[in-house]
Amino acid sequence: MSTNRLKTLLQKDHFSFTDLLPHSKSVESFFEGPQTYEDLLRGALEKGRQQGAKEAIEKIAKDIQSRLEKYIEALLGIGGIIKFAAEESNIEVKQVRAKVCFDSGSINAFFVITTSFENEVKFSKLLDEAERLFLQEENLLAETSFVNVKENEQSIDYSAVKNDYPFSLNVENVVHAIKQSASSTSKS
Repeated sequence: MSTNRLKTLLQKDHFSFTDLLPHSKSVESFFEGPQTYEDLLRGALEKGRQQGAKEAIEKIAKDIQSRLEKYIEALLGIGGIIKFAAEESNIEVKQVRAKVCFDSGSINAFFVITTSFENEVKFSKLLDEAERLFLQEENLLAETSFVNVKENEQSIDYSAVKNDYPFSLNVENVVHAIKQSASSTSKS
């Protein structure tokens, strides 16, 4: 600030410090904020915690997104393998159930198929190869299982398949199966 400007301000009747400090609304703004080193340190720690929490949330969100993408690609891959194996082995796939387990890094797939015994063996070998491929290439445990209902389609409990069999145990289905089994053995 020039000397002439300072003299002009001093000669005015309404002199204020805000005229000297154009970037500040008042002198009190100098005294806002931390007054001691402890306050300054506390403020810095809180700001660091908030920044750390924000970065942690962003990192977790990115990790979840990448895992979801990985599992979706894996499920699509298993679907492609199933389609190829079914066509290659002349198999009719009646039902498919798949489940992803993020904790263990695994994918479970269950199929209800109709085919001959020879084609069933061929299908089983293709699925075993697919499981090995997923483990080696994707570092994912892919567990595939199936049941062939060609000769005895009435033996499959489709309601159990719809209730996530064999992935989760539905107690009502188990109780019903036990009662049915007990009644059928008592009749014979």
